[in-house]
Amino acid sequence: SQMVREILSYYQAYGRQGEAASFRHELIGIYYTEELTPAKQHLDPDEFLNVEVHPLNELIEMIMQGKIQDAKTIAALLAYNTKKMQEKQS
Repeated sequence: SQMVREILSYYQAYGRQGEAASFRHELIGIYYTEELTPAKQHLDPDEFLNVEVHPLNELIEMIMQGKIQDAKTIAALLAYNTKKMQEKQS
């Protein structure tokens, strides 16, 4: 069975600064599992997804080099890295 765990959730705000009425908040949940198995993709005709496998330390280095710039991806990777470091200490 596949176990998925939440490691982080936060609110992200959208809108123009100074225009409170235009702000929209979105709850972001970040989850992980270590029990993935390859499967067939079921994408919409206009969707594409490239799957890549990288060690965690390489992904952290890619963040520091500016190769990964998406804030949600950075938050997910840094939260997961912190979780793994905390597990090693306990």
